[in-house]
Amino acid sequence: MNEELLLAAMHADLGIASKAFDERLLARIRTAQAYKDATQALQDHRYEEAYAGFLALGDHKDSAVMAQETLYQQAQHLFENGKYAKIGIVSTEYISMISQEPKLN
Repeated sequence: MNEELLLAAMHADLGIASKAFDERLLARIRTAQAYKDATQALQDHRYEEAYAGFLALGDHKDSAVMAQETLYQQAQHLFENGKYAKIGIVSTEYISMISQEPKLN
């Protein structure tokens, strides 16, 4: 009887651990997919979507750098297409973002 209780308890512990592992794995898969989606949006010139996607990812991989790159590419695209008035908005966001980076001594 004690062995049956021990086995039941072990099985329950494994189930909880397995569920926690599955949740962490699922979160990692979702994060990787979100990064892939943001990267694809940048490649497709959907700058606002890409920028929001990279910002939402926080410190995942190089998301902060990619958010900056998105703003840079957007400003370049606007310039090449003669949309000069919109460049100021994008440039202001870019300058704000890079001014928040930690400085190395």
